Amino acid sequence: MSRATSQNSKFVWGAGVAPQEWRERLDTLPVPQRYAAARIVWWEFFAERKVSRRWPHLDDLLAQRDEVEDPVLFQALLDIGAPPGWAARRIKGGA
Repeated sequence: MSRATSQNSKFVWGAGVAPQEWRERLDTLPVPQRYAAARIVWWEFFAERKVSRRWPHLDDLLAQRDEVEDPVLFQALLDIGAPPGWAARRIKGGA
């Protein structure tokens, strides 16, 4: 798979997930993994929305600045449905 294809893979697996479902998935994670994973979900799936289409339901999670170790965050992303390759690239900033 090319880098361009792999970067766009988020749209294959994540685009069909409704905002409410993202929140439900995130709420299954323990704190602070919930906060760290929420920032990634927001950045990948909601950051490009126009203000008029903004979805504020993650705001309370985004306000937290807890950090977690990479292996713990990797597992949290898997737990909410991220493909392993994508999760690894997202944590390490790309392959």
